[in-house]
Amino acid sequence: ATVGPADSNYVETISTLRYANRAKNIENKTHINSEPGDALLTRFQQEIDQLKKQLEENVNEIEEEEEEEISEEELTDDTLTDPELDVLDPEEKKMRRKMRREEKEKINREKAYLARKVLEEKKAELQRTKKQQE
Repeated sequence: ATVGPADSNYVETISTLRYANRAKNIENKTHINSEPGDALLTRFQQEIDQLKKQLEENVNEIEEEEEEEISEEELTDDTLTDPELDVLDPEEKKMRRKMRREEKEKINREKAYLARKVLEEKKAELQRTKKQQE
């Protein structure tokens, strides 16, 4: 950049001053670089965390309900008033209680299995979406 008083440098001087004026008026606008896929990934991760939390809460509630039901059943099983059950011997009563308990445990295992499957499907969907974004 040349600025000089001589007539021979007049064109260069004007050009330099115009350039300096334009450079002075430049305004930079900064922003954070982000990819749409990253935002989507973050949203899915938050959703997965929320679903895991809900699953844990539901499992805890189910376990508490089961414990209450089992204790209620044990109380009611000891005081059965059904005439058909009155004739059953204690061994048969125990077997029936055991069968009921096993059925409930089986149902609970199935519920937990289904909940895991849902989480796995969500995770797979998230991975597919991530691959598509790339």
